[in-house]
Amino acid sequence: MNKKKLKIILFALTGFGNAVLKRLISNKNVFVSSVITEKYDNPFPYYKETQLLEFCHTKKIPCYYDITIS
Repeated sequence: MNKKKLKIILFALTGFGNAVLKRLISNKNVFVSSVITEKYDNPFPYYKETQLLEFCHTKKIPCYYDITIS
């Protein structure tokens, strides 16, 4: 039986969003088609974390940042 994957567009920020994205991409029933986030000029201020934008790049997931959605 061939199951279809759940297609996800993730709206997230660096930090908690990294953990959510890691969990989603580890799930074989989920396909993350893209991520919407913000780009920071400085390192993440609360703890050591890769910017979500950079993490997406390493995983070859399209990432859009600093856009207005209305």
